[in-house]
Amino acid sequence: MTHRSFKLSKASRSDIQEDGSKHHFVELDSFVMTVIAGAVDLIVHDKDENVILDKKKRLDNQSKFAALVYKHRACDATLDHMLKSYQLSVSDPKNELVHLYEIRDALSKNFSSENAAIAQLGITRDEWNDMGRMANSLTIQQGRHRGEAIRFLRSAEPVKLDETRKLAARWVENILIF
Repeated sequence: MTHRSFKLSKASRSDIQEDGSKHHFVELDSFVMTVIAGAVDLIVHDKDENVILDKKKRLDNQSKFAALVYKHRACDATLDHMLKSYQLSVSDPKNELVHLYEIRDALSKNFSSENAAIAQLGITRDEWNDMGRMANSLTIQQGRHRGEAIRFLRSAEPVKLDETRKLAARWVENILIF
């Protein structure tokens, strides 16, 4: 109809429910895929139709997290600082790694050392070091030491940036349940 090149794909189906929600059914071949996105509401089943992941569980976890934040934020200066740093990492993406690293710094200070923070919160040394490498890289635009860069700055790889965000978020959750 448009006289443009096209490719036919496998059939798929989307059902629109009465409440306006959509169910998308997709047939997949074997593949490797990296997706960086916000929270996608999927219900994932294994081959025996057992639910592996669903929206309700994600929403329940969010509610539990919010309740813990509400309960502890006013009386825990470290938690408050970490939440503000995470919020700034979202609203100030040019300095995202600076703000995420502040979470690591807050944990070190709260537990008197990085070794104590790692031990108390069940953080692995590799995770701790990964955060440090990302935030302290001289060549990443969002990093802490970009002013010392001699050469061209590059944007952080989206997958690595997402991994760093998840580490920081998990550390905030860890201090809530500590």
